Amino acid sequence: MTATSREAAPDNFATACCGRWAADRARFALYCRDRAGRESAWTFWDIQREANRFSNVLAALGVMRGERVALLLPPRGETAALHVACYQMGAVAVPLPPRLDAPAAARAFAAAQADVAVVDGTGQQVLAALRQETQRPRHAIGIDAARADWLRDWAALRPLVSARYAPLAGVAEAPALLLGAAEGTPREVTHAQLLQAAQRFQAAHPGYPQAGDLFWSPADWFSAVGLLDGLLPAWQCGQPTIACDGDFDADAAFGVIAGYDVRNTLLTPQQLEAMRTRVPKPNEKYDCRLRTLATGGAATPEPLAAWLKAELGIAGGAGLA
Repeated sequence: MTATSREAAPDNFATACCGRWAADRARFALYCRDRAGRESAWTFWDIQREANRFSNVLAALGVMRGERVALLLPPRGETAALHVACYQMGAVAVPLPPRLDAPAAARAFAAAQADVAVVDGTGQQVLAALRQETQRPRHAIGIDAARADWLRDWAALRPLVSARYAPLAGVAEAPALLLGAAEGTPREVTHAQLLQAAQRFQAAHPGYPQAGDLFWSPADWFSAVGLLDGLLPAWQCGQPTIACDGDFDADAAFGVIAGYDVRNTLLTPQQLEAMRTRVPKPNEKYDCRLRTLATGGAATPEPLAAWLKAELGIAGGAGLA
């Protein structure tokens, strides 16, 4: 359960995206801002130790290799740590929208086949309604404001759990992630497929990583775009990302880019058009120093591309094949 044992599982994506960077305790992994505007920062060391605690608790609840864990959580440090926790134990992370109505939640859990879930206060409301109808999931962990007699309180469990965990090797072709359960189109992604994500990411962000590079996208962490084209490949490259909980707002997007000095981003043409409409002269209000822009494979209309070049000094956006 040492750094050496983590390196002994090179085919486990948890090692690639976090474990190998965690020895550098000053290497930042994530900057977070919640809906109330509260900010926090996590190093890879912080993420790895939190992931280890989660892995130990999940194992105590009976989660084994190949079993699925539903995550009804916004983008935040614990959410990212739970991904690492699931991957390193050979379990399958199932990210779901934290705001689902009861019928959608029932469909999502039927597709996910997850007997364990982790929720915050918002996800707790979704899960409470679901459990009245189906008695599933069998176990649930509550973080932050989530409190109920059927929830295991993470704040109470955390101090009692070891921060050491040895990742499982031999999982290259095993599933690590299940996407699309909420849409009724679940798709498994293996460790080997996750290990290839960095190549696609770097093709969309030429020269990445360079000194000062910092990635942000408003794409949700329960989507393929938010995870496979954002958080996970950036971490595989050992680089920090930003997690902002909240609905997309064009003015706020410029605030994030300028406030965190974002250099790399993924924004759809629709989002970029909204930003151009709301703030046509962004550098009169914000100090933006973007270096690369990906648009998720969608073509950038010529007027929008010209605006990006003239106002932000960047090309019209690289696609993601």
